[in-house]
Amino acid sequence: MKDGLFETPATLNDTWGYKSFDQNWKSAEKVIQLKEHLNARGINYLLNVGPDYLGRIPAPCQEILRQAGKELGR
Repeated sequence: MKDGLFETPATLNDTWGYKSFDQNWKSAEKVIQLKEHLNARGINYLLNVGPDYLGRIPAPCQEILRQAGKELGR
């Protein structure tokens, strides 16, 4: 389709929302690779970041997003 708006929702690990047992985090490099791949095709990359049971963003998510932000801000 040439016309239209598209987005891909994704997580930083394997599950939607916070799951204490899911520690299979994507690397910052993988997040950047996916973002660039999708954006090159006009697709918005929507990341789902679920807070833990106390409402905090898990430390691995914070680190991944900080690293990706630094790399993309070059």
